[in-house]
Amino acid sequence: MRRSVPQWALDAAIVLLAAGEFLTVQSRVGPLVNATYLLAVAALVLRRKWPVAVTLATIPAAVSGYLWLAPLTALGTAAAAVPARLAVYSCAALMFFAAASPKSVAEARGRTADQWAAALIGPALFSIGPTALGQLARTRRELAARLRELQHSKEQERRLFVEMAVVEERARLAREMHDGVSHHVSLINMEATLLALESKDAQARLRAQRIGELGGKAVDELRDVLGVLRASGEPERLPGLSQLPDLIAASGLPVRAECTVSSGAPGLTPDIELAAYRAVQEALTNAAKHAPGSEITVSVSSCAQTSVLRIEVVNSPPTTACGAGRDAEQGNGVSYGHGLVGLRERAARLRGSVTAQPEPDGGFAVRVLLPLSARRPAN
Repeated sequence: MRRSVPQWALDAAIVLLAAGEFLTVQSRVGPLVNATYLLAVAALVLRRKWPVAVTLATIPAAVSGYLWLAPLTALGTAAAAVPARLAVYSCAALMFFAAASPKSVAEARGRTADQWAAALIGPALFSIGPTALGQLARTRRELAARLRELQHSKEQERRLFVEMAVVEERARLAREMHDGVSHHVSLINMEATLLALESKDAQARLRAQRIGELGGKAVDELRDVLGVLRASGEPERLPGLSQLPDLIAASGLPVRAECTVSSGAPGLTPDIELAAYRAVQEALTNAAKHAPGSEITVSVSSCAQTSVLRIEVVNSPPTTACGAGRDAEQGNGVSYGHGLVGLRERAARLRGSVTAQPEPDGGFAVRVLLPLSARRPAN
């Protein structure tokens, strides 16, 4: 990759070259001209800070016609740095007249037309050349800046296009979920309600009512998810630790719960509370499917020293025959179901971990560790 020369090194080189040029002519001119040369060389140090003032300071050195580098450099810098064209053209005109003026009245009277033309060509190039090169450099910088702005605008446009495509896809998914899942869940809820009203068996009515309640909760959560997909934002209601008692009560399972952390505690963000809620929900679902009749212990605690939220759901071995053979999701550790996979992914996004494995007594345990956020909720 090509490496550019540092600006300070370039400025130092120019000052040294101008000083070297001054040393070649100082013996041929008087003290006054030498003073103008020294002023021009010294002023080059400040040419980037005050380009117009430095250019004016180098004009007296151009009168003698011996020293060229300092006036040329100063004029070129002014043309490249100063946006006001009138100031740049005025400096170029002064430089031209200073370089083209004859040394005496006698010399001016003695020149013929051809001599005047020849005498004006050099000063014209002397003033026009640096001005043109400086403005060319300025135009190049401006074009490069415009090109960067155009590239930035195109990148923003591309990102907006991608975001719009994501929003449209989320809306499409919301419609599909509504048309497919929400419709059938609502029908199940309705059928369960009718069964609860028409059944003569008290136990069947209770089970139907519970099915209806669970179906209603499923519809509510599905609506929240659909709201997120449609609005690309956060749902209005995020389940958290405060909803765990309702979740445990609605499960109808023999659960012994112990929660020493309250919702909204320092370090508990909505994402962490939602992950904890889903962890308990998934563990209870697995216990109901694979270990019916088992006793379940739910524990939610935090450790101040490690700043970690710990969720532990442990169930005893199943007590009914249908739960004796667990499948791979909760059995021999060969594979896990989609629920535990999703739980692991959710915890990984929060830099946490999930372990799900059989217990020595034949039960099963799901343990989740979630690091608490360093941010504190506003008072």
